[in-house]
Amino acid sequence: MIHTLATRSVVRDGVSGRTMRPYVLRGDAVQERVTATSYRVGGRPGADLVLADPRVSRLHFEISVDAHGYRLRDLGSTNGTVVDGYRANDLYLRPGSEITVGDTTLRFTPEDDEVDVPASPDDRFGPLVGASVAMRELFALLAKAAPTDATLLVEGESGTGKELVAEAVHAASG
Repeated sequence: MIHTLATRSVVRDGVSGRTMRPYVLRGDAVQERVTATSYRVGGRPGADLVLADPRVSRLHFEISVDAHGYRLRDLGSTNGTVVDGYRANDLYLRPGSEITVGDTTLRFTPEDDEVDVPASPDDRFGPLVGASVAMRELFALLAKAAPTDATLLVEGESGTGKELVAEAVHAASG
């Protein structure tokens, strides 16, 4: 019998070590240099992304990563920074935010927001049965958690199998 393992991408909770990149939607980028946790955009060399737009200041804005997320700060630009239609000086971005500086529009895109969740090769875990990727991902997580002394919180509506999950983890805990 051949088992095919599957993984899928999910959003990670922390921001430490993440990288990001603004993609140019309208306008021209002359040079691009990606950095890990800070990204400066402007109209002159020295910026990570140099825009060929005369209305863009030398160092127009910076995006950095901190404990709260992705922070955009205008660096004292002459013509200002607009995020999702609103003038911005200092704010936290959401994935997909559109940033307009001068005649150039960029889309903010986090690059490391995904991690792979492995799926179990088995279609059962104790009394639980399921062949879907979602169930096999659950089985892999339960198998990993069962031998630890971690406290698990199992949530769900009535009749969804919370008690079966608890029994399966208890049995696998050794």
